Amino acid sequence: MDRIVAVDEDLSSLKEALEEHGYSVVGLGEGDIKKAHAVVVSGMDQNIMLMEDIKTKVPVFSAEGKTQREIIEDLEEYFENLH
Repeated sequence: MDRIVAVDEDLSSLKEALEEHGYSVVGLGEGDIKKAHAVVVSGMDQNIMLMEDIKTKVPVFSAEGKTQREIIEDLEEYFENLH
């Protein structure tokens, strides 16, 4: 399964790390986010309005206060539990 993650544009270094771990990374634009299996935002507070506009049934992960490794581990756990 192709793992597509929509990532906040403020998290450019995370985008690169996710791609290195085999994820397909897209932006938070309406067309892109509809393809995503998970969403990562830079912080829940600043993105609350954005998330209200996005009607998605996939989980939204906050990167606030987390290392790249922690975010990747959260995503790995999520995708492992899908099977």
